[in-house]
Amino acid sequence: MFIGLQKQIQAVAQFWKGKPVTLVIVLVGLILAIIKLETQVPPPGLDVPPSSTPEQLEPQPTRLPELRQTDAPPQERGELLTEANIRSRPTVRSPVQTVGLRGDQVTIVDQAPGLDDSYAWYLIRLPGRTVEGWVRGDLLRTVPSPLESPVGSGSRPEGRPESRPSGSRSAIRYPPEALPYFQEIAFGNEFGSSQNRRIRKWTSAVTIRVHGDPTRRDQDTLEQVVTELNRLIGRHAPQVQLILLADDAPQKASLDIYFVPHPQFPSYEPNYQPGNLGFAYVNWSQDRIYRGRILISTIDISQQERSHLIREELTQAMGLLQDSERYDDSIFYQGWTRTTQYTELDKAVIEMLYYPNVKPGMDERSAIAALQAPPSALSDALAEGPANFLLPMGRRLLDQLKPW
Repeated sequence: MFIGLQKQIQAVAQFWKGKPVTLVIVLVGLILAIIKLETQVPPPGLDVPPSSTPEQLEPQPTRLPELRQTDAPPQERGELLTEANIRSRPTVRSPVQTVGLRGDQVTIVDQAPGLDDSYAWYLIRLPGRTVEGWVRGDLLRTVPSPLESPVGSGSRPEGRPESRPSGSRSAIRYPPEALPYFQEIAFGNEFGSSQNRRIRKWTSAVTIRVHGDPTRRDQDTLEQVVTELNRLIGRHAPQVQLILLADDAPQKASLDIYFVPHPQFPSYEPNYQPGNLGFAYVNWSQDRIYRGRILISTIDISQQERSHLIREELTQAMGLLQDSERYDDSIFYQGWTRTTQYTELDKAVIEMLYYPNVKPGMDERSAIAALQAPPSALSDALAEGPANFLLPMGRRLLDQLKPW
């Protein structure tokens, strides 16, 4: 065995004799990386681990019984709006563990619907104490921290662009109107500060749970919008897949959608802006969105208007939080509208936000430069995953060495 190995080493040394030292080092390192990657590939017949992303020709809304999360989202901060009982469970029937005072700055650990009411309840930790307890949502407001910020977008009652030709992953093509429209829609937000205009978007799967009383048409519309967004976003960011959770799925959602009468909106989202029949509110950390709430009114609007609001608020919750007066057939139109389809310009803007060169935290100048500079073949291949790029090259090198 050792004699055979010695002969192979001598043969390889003879092969590389006279080759540049730098090239030898690079290629040997590459071969070692390939060997390591090969050992991590599961053998045929075994399930792929949940953390991997299966290839999909056409993403569909998925209902999963279980989802494994690798990174817990950062905890939010909140402020008590009045003196409040902190209870052991999310119901006024549960025992009071302690009392919080008006103005107390608290850490929000979790959120859940009330066990016997229509309010959202928050599991909080009071300052300087280890005890945790539940407080009703209308007694608390969430507040941003330096690395974690909320933002809202809502909808109040109030010439078609050129089609974008299809292109490859290595370049993004869009109509000339798309770039200024992207600048208007993707930076800032409707109700937050106009400062710190940066790219904010999801960077991992978005798990969606539906609450309240959606109609069958609401559910069909939501599934259709999820399918369309998965197709548009998945072209450049397949890891950001929208997943509709089944009612009995045990995992926590990262995006909650509430179908309730609009007078109840403040019970589910304390930061709701009055007068909106649809409302989206998201939280981010270091410009990566990790949580969101969407409110859709079940009264005072038609089914077509609800279908519009589902599409608009879900799209804006993906990171496109501004409205515009430019195009009255766009899903981002500022005025009251009933459009229930994306225009080609809308589709281009959604794709642009999730283009791999456009990173969370980029300012306008950097993002526009990234959109105008398509990735190289190397960066595009690496975007598909290191194994897809390195394995074919490594196998070719190993094939060349086999005769020796």
